[in-house]
Amino acid sequence: MNHHSPDMLFLNPLVGNCRLAERMLGKGSIKPKLIYIPIDPTKAPPEESIPNFFQWWVHHAELLRQQLLYGVPPQGEFGSVPINTAVWLGQCSLTSAEKILAGYNYRLLHLEHLYAAFIFRPLYLELFEPELKGQDRLLESLTDIWLRGWHCSPMSRYLF
Repeated sequence: MNHHSPDMLFLNPLVGNCRLAERMLGKGSIKPKLIYIPIDPTKAPPEESIPNFFQWWVHHAELLRQQLLYGVPPQGEFGSVPINTAVWLGQCSLTSAEKILAGYNYRLLHLEHLYAAFIFRPLYLELFEPELKGQDRLLESLTDIWLRGWHCSPMSRYLF
């Protein structure tokens, strides 16, 4: 990154999970205003999960190559789950991503199906302070956010 405060950091699910964001933020060299992190939507709050993404990648790299070259075959060949679905199983749960990013002064803004959007807390306070009346806390539980952003969305059955 060529700027210490980019507007947005988007973490591609084929590159890493919340641990990669943690490593990037832990260096202290960048402070994006918004961070979009892929999550495993099958892990409802309060379930915590931080898979080892690199181990997942080693396990699935050949399957990805086969499916890119030959397409997704009938069940049984090259594995039964298409890699574009399986990649989400290598992601952190919403609860785990929220806990990690809260440690770097980010708060959950909302959940957009497979991505959790986080905002830098000082920016959040600057934008929403008049509405908050001094309260900086999640006004909804993580479960409510997960229900609205994933579970109750009519699109969720087509995305995973």
